[in-house]
Amino acid sequence: MQRTIGQLEGRMKALERSVGEIHSDTKAMRETIDQAKGGWKTLFLVAGVAGAAGALIGKLIPFVK
Repeated sequence: MQRTIGQLEGRMKALERSVGEIHSDTKAMRETIDQAKGGWKTLFLVAGVAGAAGALIGKLIPFVK
């Protein structure tokens, strides 16, 4: 009985280590995804501003001549 309990304790500790590693890996993946979301938002903001500026310049060119 003691041997079985010892084996189960060892397996439980191994499982706890594995779950801890999975948790840290998942956390790192989430941080990477969060950073990518910010990058996409910035890219779309810059593209929107550039498009609006281009449209404004296109509308103003006939008045400058």
